[in-house]
Amino acid sequence: MIHEKETKKKDAKHEIGEAVKEKEILVQDYLDKLKRVQADFENYVKQTEKQKQEFIKYANKDLIIKLLGITDNLKHALNTINKTKTEDETVKGMMLIFNQLQKILDEEGLKPIESVGKKYDPYFHEIIKQVETNEENKEDGTILEEIQTGYFLHDIVLRPSKVIVSTGGKKNE
Repeated sequence: MIHEKETKKKDAKHEIGEAVKEKEILVQDYLDKLKRVQADFENYVKQTEKQKQEFIKYANKDLIIKLLGITDNLKHALNTINKTKTEDETVKGMMLIFNQLQKILDEEGLKPIESVGKKYDPYFHEIIKQVETNEENKEDGTILEEIQTGYFLHDIVLRPSKVIVSTGGKKNE
């Protein structure tokens, strides 16, 4: 009888030990899943925050594109007036408006693309015309003139520069 009780106790301990091991495995499995879900959620939060910041950074893109037409027209008008060397109050007022508009656009992250004298790059420039040149210091593909200024909005090309590019001239050998 005593032997039987001891056997039952051993069996019960063994069963309890096995049940505890199964529960520990189950707990560890749940803990691993919880850690993965938590990591996935943290990544989701970071990705969502990054997307939100990108959205905010470029939210005014369409408005800025529309304002570029006004900027171009004002710049063209001021250049035309400057050629006549007129110094009246209207010209000064237009210059103030242009500078104010330019300052606002600069604050929004708008930067002009430098073009004249640079090598043509299809990511930043659009060729309007190619001109053959025999100047010694002009390589094929050098930008001779900028017809319309291109712009970056932060780190993307908002509008490529429209340019006149050289053909001929000094060749790389």
